[in-house]
Amino acid sequence: MRVAVIGGGAAGTAAAWALGRGGAQVTLYYDRPGATALYSGALDVGLDGEADPTAFPDVRAFADALAIWSLGAASFRVATYEGVVRLTRGIDSALLDLAPLSGKTVGVVVLPLSDWDAEFLARQLTGSRWAKEAGTRFTPVRVDGVFEPDDAPSSSFDVALAHDDPTRLARFARALARATNAVDGFLCGPWFGTTPGLAARLRGLVGKPCGETTSRPGDAAGARFDAARDALLATAGVVVRRERLAAVELRGPRWTVIAGAGAMTANDFGFDAVVLATGGILGGGIVLDDPRGNAPPVFRPGVRVPVEIGFDEVAAHALASPHGVDLDALGMSAIERVGILARHERIPQCEGLFAAGDCIAGRPRTVLEAVRAGMAAARAALAR
Repeated sequence: MRVAVIGGGAAGTAAAWALGRGGAQVTLYYDRPGATALYSGALDVGLDGEADPTAFPDVRAFADALAIWSLGAASFRVATYEGVVRLTRGIDSALLDLAPLSGKTVGVVVLPLSDWDAEFLARQLTGSRWAKEAGTRFTPVRVDGVFEPDDAPSSSFDVALAHDDPTRLARFARALARATNAVDGFLCGPWFGTTPGLAARLRGLVGKPCGETTSRPGDAAGARFDAARDALLATAGVVVRRERLAAVELRGPRWTVIAGAGAMTANDFGFDAVVLATGGILGGGIVLDDPRGNAPPVFRPGVRVPVEIGFDEVAAHALASPHGVDLDALGMSAIERVGILARHERIPQCEGLFAAGDCIAGRPRTVLEAVRAGMAAARAALAR
């Protein structure tokens, strides 16, 4: 069985991995980082934060295989880059789980970076409701000897890139270890490298709990996901094509993937199934057409494919006026709900075509929901 997966984010990666494990010959297409490369490192299943990811064995299996995430039946408690303490059901393993440090003192590491303010973060986190109720204190901790004056980075992502070098990571660990004995753990920015596994190595060298805040869009957590994805797909035998696509078409009984630049190969023909994991508005999988002439603006897939676009379970054309979709009437949250109309990851009236992740209308735009949908789409495709 040959299957094409369109999209290299969490949904597409999960679908491709599950299909490969199920014995399919898989080709995954993507041309640029999607929304998952922008994620913070905090992982949720549903919008309410209550869904337990350990209740989904396939999500747990994928997380174990990816080897950069920690999932729990109980919630993790993490600090955001902006100084908010939040609950989450899963984390990039480099993040610091504050729950075990309840009632203790956490050192917020001071580094002279243009985008990092440890003093502000310490005040914000100490003043949070959780810290007050738990008796947890955050205090700035100056760390010396991490960088020489002539090689000091200017941003948090530069620090993460520098720490991909084991020598630089070991220097950072030594600086933390000698910083102070007055704290029970260290909270850092997203600095623990763009290579998976460095956080565990650093913690072993420091001998105390230490970890990151969440990442901002495009920071270290997204880079670590990209690296882990590439390694996982390589071990699963998935063929990866970095290619911008123009269309997905049914030709006879099988599907064809059409490259935008026309650089097609024999392997782009004859797919038994296709999984669309192209992302939503943020990832470019759903776009709002620039109107031409008197035509109203319409939402459409970023790749030409025979699907219907809607909001939740209602087709977009049913909600449109002669001037197009009225977002004022639908509410601005409609932007997060627009997508492909699908039933349990299957595209109605399109045999062999499936959808997963943010491109599906009305689904929670969370990383673990994307994984769950990707795994479900793979199961449906294998069951054909």
